[in-house]
Amino acid sequence: MVNETTPMATVTTTNYLLFYVNGKEIIERHIEPEWTLLWYLRNKLRLTGSKLGCGEGGCGACTVLISRCIDRHSGQIEHRTVNGCLAPLCSVDGCHVITVEGLGSVSKSNLHPTQTRLAELFGSQCGFCTPGIVMSLYGTVTSTTNSLLTMQDIEESFDGNLCRCTGYRPILDAAKTFASDINKISHKESLPLTSTTFDKCMLFTKQNSLPIDQIEFPQKLKDYIPQSIHIKGSSIEWYRPISLNELLHLRHTYPGAASKLVFGNTNVQLQRLFNNHQYPRLIAITHIEELQELKRTTDSLYLGAGITFARLKSKLIEWNNEKINDGGICQALLDQLKHFASTQIRNVASLGGNIISASSSSDINPVLQAAGAVLELRRADSSAVRLIPLCEFFLGHGRVSMTDNEVLVAIQIPLPNPSTKSFLRSYKQARRRDNAKGIVSAGFHVQLQQSNSVDNQWNIVSACFSFSGMASKTIIAKNTQQELVGLSWMKTTMNKACELILQEILLDEMSPGGQPEYRLKTIEKL
Repeated sequence: MVNETTPMATVTTTNYLLFYVNGKEIIERHIEPEWTLLWYLRNKLRLTGSKLGCGEGGCGACTVLISRCIDRHSGQIEHRTVNGCLAPLCSVDGCHVITVEGLGSVSKSNLHPTQTRLAELFGSQCGFCTPGIVMSLYGTVTSTTNSLLTMQDIEESFDGNLCRCTGYRPILDAAKTFASDINKISHKESLPLTSTTFDKCMLFTKQNSLPIDQIEFPQKLKDYIPQSIHIKGSSIEWYRPISLNELLHLRHTYPGAASKLVFGNTNVQLQRLFNNHQYPRLIAITHIEELQELKRTTDSLYLGAGITFARLKSKLIEWNNEKINDGGICQALLDQLKHFASTQIRNVASLGGNIISASSSSDINPVLQAAGAVLELRRADSSAVRLIPLCEFFLGHGRVSMTDNEVLVAIQIPLPNPSTKSFLRSYKQARRRDNAKGIVSAGFHVQLQQSNSVDNQWNIVSACFSFSGMASKTIIAKNTQQELVGLSWMKTTMNKACELILQEILLDEMSPGGQPEYRLKTIEKL
């Protein structure tokens, strides 16, 4: 269905893409919006170093680096590794794409240090995953000041790269030679230098003080000013608005199934490939400043729906270091983000997109629900802002309480009352530590107030226990929460809470996801 609305003021739009690949300018006018960046690199530019492995952003063989100027006045450049198999070609307008060929090649005898280390320190066998690993390493080295890069940083940067034959030890050993703290590892000078010892890697540590070669960011892109884009393909149209009003107008004109909002394409692409979902129009919301806001007020945290998880993580660390009175909100979210998806996914996926997808196994939604998050929704045919508590937003797996033309603008998380003690904790149980779908995730939040009649006794003012993986949507144990209000904070109260939760949340052998006994026992132990 398409709504006819009063036209907006004239908006200047373009129907082509301007970007760079390995330092070369490309102006592409013949585009199909469903093309992925990887498909374009391999089939149009014949840059076949980046590989197609899983096709769903899990193996990292397609990893490339995307750089863009995020502040024209200061010239600040943002570097992020992404999965080429998921990134739409249309999303790289105004960006510089760097592939493994752009770093160096054997044929040109100009291998980059990241490539040389992996080759000489036995970090490659069949070589299929190597281009992605090289780009993940280069992205980490590029994004972090060399003097601050630690072995832990490097190890965590590979959470989105799989290797099926070499084994991770030589890969990590080679990569960690770029770390500033590698000298903290003890080694014996008397050991022979073989592929099975770490000593050979130590020979490269003296090079760490040298600057790592970086590909220069094109000057033309430093002066790039984003414009609205409308590209009409043979079966799909691509829109990229640059203001909230423009977005609301598009969503009102093409409500519901007539269009699909897309940010990192991490979910939409999988729906297209594996569920055969077809969308006639894709509306990219990556360049809307109103969705990028991140701020802390005296009584809440304000998180724009269009912030990436990588940016959210950086801001949460900053707030956490400021020791604000947040009752553990920042740390609880950080604990979940540490093992949420992969670096490549966190670099492009948005907080709002994750909420709207309404996954029944979400890692993040239980924490937000427990924290009392409220969603801010807008639409073009109303000047009013609709606020809805997150605990009332989910209707089922993939279903939410939104009208066809509403847009999620921001998430507001209330800060605790200074007169109370607030505690928020998050948990996740999965089959693997990193990049794994959770079996059960939980967020537990309690606010306590000191008793007026009994010394050293704290009473429960409010409580919220939220779970994913226990129903067709993220749920709260409403009855349990109500029963606990007014009780003293002690072990017997917690034992009672466990009993009440198991009575309230019921699973049987026919429950979606299976493992009912395991899941029930898990939430009891959490």
